[in-house]
Amino acid sequence: MIVSDDHYYCRTIYRILVLKGVEVFLARKTSDGEFSVLSNDRDLILVDLCQDVERGLKVIANVRADESDVPILALLPVENVEARVTALELGADDCVPKQLDLRELLARMYAVVRRRRGHTRSLIEIGTVALDLLKREVTFGTKRTVLPQQEFALVRMLAEHPSRILSRDVLHDHLYRGEDDVSPTAVDVLIFYVRRKLGKDFIRNVRGRGWALSDVV
Repeated sequence: MIVSDDHYYCRTIYRILVLKGVEVFLARKTSDGEFSVLSNDRDLILVDLCQDVERGLKVIANVRADESDVPILALLPVENVEARVTALELGADDCVPKQLDLRELLARMYAVVRRRRGHTRSLIEIGTVALDLLKREVTFGTKRTVLPQQEFALVRMLAEHPSRILSRDVLHDHLYRGEDDVSPTAVDVLIFYVRRKLGKDFIRNVRGRGWALSDVV
């Protein structure tokens, strides 16, 4: 989720993340001009403090007051050391200058999410599920297998969103964005092959909503 008064910046970040297959939400303002941030089902909140430092700090404080542990990355002017310290004290996971190169900003965002989930650079572990990102190897209980690229990408997408049920459309857009003539049942076929290798209980279907890894939702 992006929290910012800078509409041009929001649109830029939004387009880049969507092209990478990330589902992005923009925080809405309430009638009193404050941001409404629903954090329970978000993987990261990007808070821009450059336009209005006090309001941005209030967003961070409110999220933590709700006892949410969603990762928070704060954008700040380079020279505002006091705001950076306050943001960290209120519960932000990291603070970066808004002038940062967008490629580095995206890398920082992914790094914050990985740290919060206990991921290392090449390994994701959630419950009895482990993904080796370098080998494309998945371990589920006593089963271990190396998956083809698209099957592994599907499992990784589910593992990186452990608190969410991902719909067919979200998975399809992430796996096949920009490709033509892809069957509307392509995601179902991938899930079939993954289940055949790791067991039918590895991926759970929630009727009418989508799929999640059985061990983590």
